[in-house]
Amino acid sequence: MTLVRAAFTMVLGLLLSLPARADTMSLQPEFADTRELMVHAFRAPSIGLEYRAGHFGVHAGAYTSVLNTAGQATWFFKAGVTGYFLPMRLTSERHSSFYASASFLRGVQTGWSNGFMPEAGFRWAAWKGIDLRLGVAVLLAPGRQVYVNPTPGISWSF
Repeated sequence: MTLVRAAFTMVLGLLLSLPARADTMSLQPEFADTRELMVHAFRAPSIGLEYRAGHFGVHAGAYTSVLNTAGQATWFFKAGVTGYFLPMRLTSERHSSFYASASFLRGVQTGWSNGFMPEAGFRWAAWKGIDLRLGVAVLLAPGRQVYVNPTPGISWSF
């Protein structure tokens, strides 16, 4: 957990130290007026789709995590809502922002039923439509231990 926290702090510090793009601020729409369809290829928030309108998004897809010592992946269906806040322009004409989400999970494998997953992190609009995410999520399920997972992600936004 300490390594994940240190990596998150370093990446966040790097992103916040990058200069904002002042030359495009007046030409681009405000964050609250933008809409995006995001195709997520890895973990954050899921392997699936998300639609964002301004500061709010809805997502659905599949989520996987290794939750046992045998190293086997556990799969879930995941759907939820995301709030985006503190938008800023870093290395792209699009906005990067912090996010917080709440999701419902439905286990695919035997032994896993419903769960809840709050998540928080940073979405970096790295270049054109490419987004990179780094966050942390907490998996809560009845009768199970609490799992804290790093949630890196990569996606393409339209």
